[in-house]
Amino acid sequence: MDEEQPKSNNPGTDDSEIVRRFVQKKIFEYVMVRGQRQPIQLPEKTVLDLTKLVDKALFNSASTLDKYMDMDTLEKRLMNFLRHLRVGMKNQRLLHQQQQMNSSGNISMIITTFDF
Repeated sequence: MDEEQPKSNNPGTDDSEIVRRFVQKKIFEYVMVRGQRQPIQLPEKTVLDLTKLVDKALFNSASTLDKYMDMDTLEKRLMNFLRHLRVGMKNQRLLHQQQQMNSSGNISMIITTFDF
C-alpha cells in the first residue's frame, strides 16, 4: 500500500505535532467520506471539531506515538471510539429520560378521591 507519510515544512515543528496534524487530516478525510453516505450532512466546522476531539482521544489512549500514528489500525480505532461514543450518548440519554420520569413521577402520584 502506498501510504502518504507525515512531512514537515517547518524545521522548528515538534515531530508529535506533525504526526498529530497528519492523523487529524486522515480522520477528517474519513469522516467526510463516510458522512457522504449518511442522510445528515454536518457543517465542516462541526467535522473539524469532531476531528480534534477524536484525535485527542486516540492520542491520549495510545501507548506510543508509533501506535497512535499506525495507519493500518487507524480506521478500526476510529470506529471503536465512535461506537463507544455512540453507546455513551445513548446511555446518557436513557439516564436523562429516567431522571425526568422520576422527577415527574412525584407529581403524577396525586390520588384523586371522589365523594359519592
